[in-house]
Order: sequence, then C-alpha cells, then structure tokens
Amino acid sequence: MKKIFYTLVLLVFGINSIALGQGTSPALQNIVSKLKTFSINYVVEKAYLHFDKPYYSAGDEMYFKAYVTLGESRKLSNAGGILHVDLINPGNAIIRSIILQLDNGVAPGSFSLPDTLKGGIYRVRAYTRYMENTPEYFFDKAIPIASVAGNAANGANTRQTAKPDVQFFPEGGDMITGILTKVAFKAIGNNGMGINAKGVILDNTNVQVATFSSSHLGMGSFYIQPEEGKTYKAKVTFGNGLQSTIGLPAPLAKGITLQIKDTLGKVSINIVCNKAYLQENMNKDVNLTIFSGGKLRTVNTKLDSRVMGMDIAEDQFPAGIMRITLFSQDGDPLSERLVFLQNAGLMNITVNTDKPSYKTHDRVAINFNAKNSGAGAPGFFSATVIDESKVPYDDNKETTILSYMLLTSDLKGYIEQPNYYFSNGNFQTRDDLDNLMLTQGYRRFTWKQVLNADNKPFTIAPEKSLYISGSEKTTQGVAVTGKDVMLTQGAGFIASAKTDNSGNFLFDNMQPFFAGTQFSLQATGSTKDKNSTTITVENQHEPPVADTALSSSLMQMAAQPSAGDSGSSLVSANADQVIDGDEIGGASSMSSALSGKLNGVTFASGIPYLKGNKYPALIVVDGRIRTGDLKLDDIPPGSVKNVELLKGNNAAMYGASGSSGVLVINTRAGYSADAGVKYESQNIAKISTAKSNIPSYRSSSLAGPGHADQVVLGDEIKNAPSLVAGLNGVLRGVDFSGGYATLRGGGIVTFAGGSTPPMLIILDGVQMTGSLDNISPRNIEAVEVLKGPNASIYGSEGGTGVLIITSRNQSEDVSTASAAIGSLTFKPLGFYKAREFYSPKYDASAAPGAGPDRRSTIYWNPSLTTDKDGSASFEFYNSDGRGSYRVIIEGIDANGNPGRQIYKYKVE
Repeated sequence: MKKIFYTLVLLVFGINSIALGQGTSPALQNIVSKLKTFSINYVVEKAYLHFDKPYYSAGDEMYFKAYVTLGESRKLSNAGGILHVDLINPGNAIIRSIILQLDNGVAPGSFSLPDTLKGGIYRVRAYTRYMENTPEYFFDKAIPIASVAGNAANGANTRQTAKPDVQFFPEGGDMITGILTKVAFKAIGNNGMGINAKGVILDNTNVQVATFSSSHLGMGSFYIQPEEGKTYKAKVTFGNGLQSTIGLPAPLAKGITLQIKDTLGKVSINIVCNKAYLQENMNKDVNLTIFSGGKLRTVNTKLDSRVMGMDIAEDQFPAGIMRITLFSQDGDPLSERLVFLQNAGLMNITVNTDKPSYKTHDRVAINFNAKNSGAGAPGFFSATVIDESKVPYDDNKETTILSYMLLTSDLKGYIEQPNYYFSNGNFQTRDDLDNLMLTQGYRRFTWKQVLNADNKPFTIAPEKSLYISGSEKTTQGVAVTGKDVMLTQGAGFIASAKTDNSGNFLFDNMQPFFAGTQFSLQATGSTKDKNSTTITVENQHEPPVADTALSSSLMQMAAQPSAGDSGSSLVSANADQVIDGDEIGGASSMSSALSGKLNGVTFASGIPYLKGNKYPALIVVDGRIRTGDLKLDDIPPGSVKNVELLKGNNAAMYGASGSSGVLVINTRAGYSADAGVKYESQNIAKISTAKSNIPSYRSSSLAGPGHADQVVLGDEIKNAPSLVAGLNGVLRGVDFSGGYATLRGGGIVTFAGGSTPPMLIILDGVQMTGSLDNISPRNIEAVEVLKGPNASIYGSEGGTGVLIITSRNQSEDVSTASAAIGSLTFKPLGFYKAREFYSPKYDASAAPGAGPDRRSTIYWNPSLTTDKDGSASFEFYNSDGRGSYRVIIEGIDANGNPGRQIYKYKVE
C-alpha cells in the first residue's frame, strides 16, 4: 500500500474572516476557493434548548435554557439578539409562541402548560430569523405531555400499512467488483423507526455469500466482495416476523472508493480502486478533502497503486462529523465517507457534593469545574436536579447538548436514541455510531451547492431588535401614503413613522420591551381624516410548521394500536397488577373489594396507600385524575371493568402526583363517575350539586388545593381597581402596605429594626418580588393564605406566611385587537420574561406537619457561569422523595466547546 501525505488548509468559518492555504492542483484549488466563498456566504446558526426534565404533565412549568451558536466553531452567537420559541401540539399547530432576548447567545425560557392541555407528544421549536435561511437547522424536539384529564390531543392520521423496508449503503457510495466492501444497512418499520432485521446475501445463482444481523435500532453492516457479472440480493427477516427479498445496488465494473477506519486516536484513510479503473486512470491526479469543524485538509497525489493510504490524528480536528471526499483530476466527486470524532475537544466537567449522602429536606451544595485540554473553561451553563423515582430517565433517548450540537443537527432525518452514542463508550457503541455515519446523509452542504457558482448569499439578516409594523388605509381600503403614524406608550411619545406608497409603516430598532407592554398608534391629520382611517398592526411572522421527519415519526408512533384498549392511562403504561371487574363485582364497596387483593396496598377510611408511603395513591377513573373530587367508595364495584395498580416507573408519567402509586379504574360502558358534578370548560373548576367538602379551585401551591388557611376565588375580586384593594379587609389577619402583605401579630419574627417581614409571595409556583399591584385582579384564578404548619412546606421562608396566587389559564385583559379606526391600543409580542424556578428552603425551625413536597424537578438554574478557573457552585434543598437524585449540567465554553456531565447522589 502506498502512503500519501496531506496539505493543511485552515478555514475559519465566520462572517468576516477566513484563512486559506494553497493547493497543488488546479482542480483542488478551485474546490477550496469555492468552499471559501460558500463558507463566507452561508454561515449557519444553530439553537439548542436544555430542558429541566424529559417530559411533563399538564399544569407543569416547562423550564429551558437556549444556547445559540454561529458557524463551524460553535461559539455562542452575537449575530442577532432574538430567539423565537414555539410550543406545537400533536396536530402541528402552534399553541404558544414566545420571544427571548439573547445575551451572549444564551437566554432562559419557560412555558406554563395549562392544566386543560390534552395529552400527547408535543414539539418545541426554536429558531432565529437568520436561521430562516436554513430552516432545516431549526431546533425541534419532541416533548411528551400527560393530561390530568386523560384526554388525548388529536394528531394527523398517519397510521401506516406498508411493510418494513431495508436499505443498503456501500461504504464510499458504490460496490465495485474485486474490492472487499463494507456495506451498512438500515431496516425501518412501518412507524418509521428502526426494526431488528437479519438475513443472508445471495448472488444471482442463489449461492450464499454473506450473512447480516442488525446490532442497534435496525442498523448493522457486513462485508462482501462482488464478482464481475454477478448481482446480489438480500433475503431479510424482520423483527416482527415478516420476510422480504430486496436487491442490493449493482456493482460497478470499474471504480474507485474510500475505506475508512477510526481506531486508537487516528483516522486511517485508504483510497482503493480495482484493476480496471487503475489501468484506465494510471498516473492521473486524485484529490482528497478532509473537512471538520471549519478545518480543511487537502491531498493531491497521482493514482499509481490500487491501494493508497494515510493516517490523520484525531486531535487535529474538533469533536463532531468529519467529511472525507475523493475528487477526480477534473474536480468531480467520486466517493465520500462520514466519520465521527467523539472525544477530541470536549469539555471535561467534574462534579462533587459537600457530603456523600443526604436526608430529605437537607441542604445540598454542588461544586463543578469545567476544563478543556487541562485548562479552566469559562463559559455558560445550566443545571437541573430531578428525583429519579418521580422522573425515570432513559438517557439514551435524550437530545443533549452533545448529541445535538455535534451529531444530529448535521445529519438528515430523525435520529433515534441520539445520546446512546455518547453515554456508552464501548467498542460496540463506536461500531453502531459508524453504521449511523454510513446510513445517514450529511445536511451541512452538498458539493453540488459548493461547486455551483450561481449560489446567492442568504437574504434574511440577523434580527437585532424588536419592531412594530402595520398599515394605514381608508375605511374603503385605499392605502394612505406619506402620512405620519404616532407610536406612544402610556403618556409618553416614542416615535413617528411615515407610511410608504402602499400605506405601510415600520418602527424598527425599538428599545427592548416585555410581553404584555401596551402601546398606542395614532393616525395624524384632520379629525375627518382620522375618523376615516383604519390602522392595522401586523402579526409577528411565523414560519410554517413543516411536517418534519421528527413529526412524521412521532405521529406514526402515536397512531400505532396500543397493547390494550382501556385507554385510561395518561400514557401506555405496564401495570404492576390488574384485577378484573368480575372478581370484585359483588363486593359492597371498592375499598373492601380491593383490600387484600392489591399487592402492597393498604386502606385507611377507604383511602388507598402504598405500604410505607404516608401519602395516598392517585386515583384515575376512565382517564381522569379524580383524587380530591371523588372517593373510591363512591364507585360501585359492579360498574368496574378492571383496576390497574401502577408503581414506580410505571406511574412516572403521572408526574409527582404518581409518586405515591396510581390506581387506574376503568369502568364499564354506561357508567359515569361525573354524576352530580359539572365541569366548566375553561378551568376545570367543578361545581357540585351534592354536598361536598372537596376544594373546587385550581392551585399552584406545592401542597395542592385544600391545604390553605383561607382561599379567595378570582371572581370575588376581579372587578377591584387593584389586587391590594380587592384583598384588603378580605384576607383575615393580613395587612397591606406599599403593595406588600404581612401577617398580623402571631409572634412573627421581626427584623432588627422591629418591622414585620413581608409574606412570601408565590405566583404560579414561582417566588415573586415587587408590588402585588403589578398583578391584575382580572387575571387571578385563586388567592390562598398559608400560615403555620400549612406554610412550612415552603421551609423557613414560609415562616412569615405565604400568599399563593394562581393565574387564570387565559388572561382576560390580553388585547386581541389588531385594527381600529383612527387609533389603536394593542400589546405586541415582546420579550418573554422566564419564570424563576422556586425551590423551598428548609431549616430546623420549620414547623412540623408540613404538607407533602412532591417536586419532581428539585432544582433548576439556567444562569450558571464558570470563572476563569472553570469553577461554579449552587445549592438547593431536597424534597420529601427518597432514593436517587440526578444532577445534569450542560454548557458551552468561550471557545465553543460543549460539555455535559451527570452526577447522582442518594437521599435516605
């Protein structure tokens, strides 16, 4: 084998600069020159979101942090300052959009999920306006959301009836006679996901020449040496038992290809051709480009041997996808291969705690250090801590900052279990990753794009500021041209803009403003002119929701029939135990019928408890969570079809509510557990026609509804001029001053100056600072007062009392007006202010008898930064949950190197 050598050509992909070395052949120089032009005109921006947990329930707060990078270096982007984030339902409709203000390419965000949200697989999409030049780079992640009411959102009808299929991918692009060739394959089920497959390869005389079997998600590989004049086929048996015969690509009679091996810190590249190709192209130039992370290596040599090889050290390139392409003497692409470099350039994050194990409610101090190549790595990070008993976690399936930034964002199609390739470092995983490289297409660019001199630069510039645009027309629809339109906020004038020849106006480069800010537009001229002029504000542009590979796969999965037909579970869950209704139909009550039959369940006053658990099990009847508004013994045993008991992982998709176990009761046709209860469509508040002591309001309290010393419903105060005015004199033992609330008397601990400290204010589960009068009474669902033991769930901070404020699902004073005559008052989509995550603080003075602290996300912090040594720390308090807690830290350093670390600790 002839050894060949390469030339270094460093392309620093950015908007303004590129350094270029010289090649040694005209064809190679042309390729490099055009790649330089392409890199300047087509710099790609990417967005990634780190979420606090992998799935949610309706009523949860979905927390995330955005990281936006620019170019091949993956450094955090300062090209623009705005990120758009959409929540998309299973029917591909946008149900919520927010705008985040980026600071150094990062921003915290959150979505408040209404408790009326239907269950299903939702998507979160994130993009900048600049990314609309390359919409294939929009961040798009699937998020399962469980419904508290058991109802499922409708999606597109995508159930497939086609048989499974398998595709074959020869290394380098072609099978060539006389060359031993690695052939990868990928088997796909009718839901678009990988399916196990095995089989044999037969030639056209039915002689077996190879066997194959998938190793991971339907992918695998085998070797074959095609013979001249022969064709080949695969007899395949799929994991579901179906069989098929599929032809392999026809071998070339003469050809040249690439063969790559990634071993021991180096990439070995072989250029291999058969005898017929060598005879025809002896001593002609061949050109090789090796491209990864903005760095390009080039090779120009003479073809004078059937096998020519070279080695490249992996540490010369950053982690990520390497693209190796072989060109002819004339610059035509002949063969290509993708290789993944996994370890080079990744941050090393170490995590430690102040003690090896903890108890519930203990304070936990976390320290972490990030290094790159042994040096401290200053950067931006986010951290989440979850209770694994409440949120079981399959790390392989997760989209992480590593799997997205380094792998899936640069590959075509939907990648199953993307983090599998990063969470397992064994030889089998590396082989599986190489099979992925052989079977997935590269999306960054095609050589046809690069070599086509007619490519035009991107047309959408980075979005640096908010804007307001619209039009002014007469009431007859005629454009009003050359007229001033005045923009005001409150009593202050902001700016004026003239309408153009089409009657359009634009206010750009506006100072940042938050969502909910009210503006006014005023036409100018005579009173007559104003009264005959219609001002219209344009809605923010939203790119269409494409039916992506991700959404198609999700919809196909959702369309598959489930293992059972009860349909009551929030998700398809495997029950720990099932009792048929016929076994209990003759009992006098449900508790007596189930007592002694359910493994590990005891009953007290008709309420089910898992043994060893002080909180009752969740009760779900026909898909609706009924704990709190329905007693188990209110259900006639004869009406029950079956009872399912869910524990641990099987109950996990019910969120924190399922941590004490779940009883899923499926009733027979004709029975309704809702007799005597009617539901209001907007907020699921219930109005019972029978006497009941069950709380009938929504609550964002950690303890849930029914654990407050006093409750004031929003309808009682919605017409008050301010929130303080509505609550003053209504809340017992609470005083108000300057917009703040304090408990009256009762031995409250005082500051040194003698003043009474204010109550802790919790708005929709998040600690609030500032005046209560910043909240409109019309937006409130309920206000709860917690004192003494009821407040102790909020730790020492609850010692001065807690005011829980829960907002309505739909704000009543959000303006929907977009057009008006003469003047228009409206609220444009401004920057969203992410909710702060609230974590209670416990200390020895906390009152006994606190309500349950069932947090599943124990802690979330999107705003961590490491110092010059790469160090940072944070602290929080454990909840009631015992078992394993998982700490996940993700981030990017100043040089664009991503990092991720998982740390676990025990709570006893």
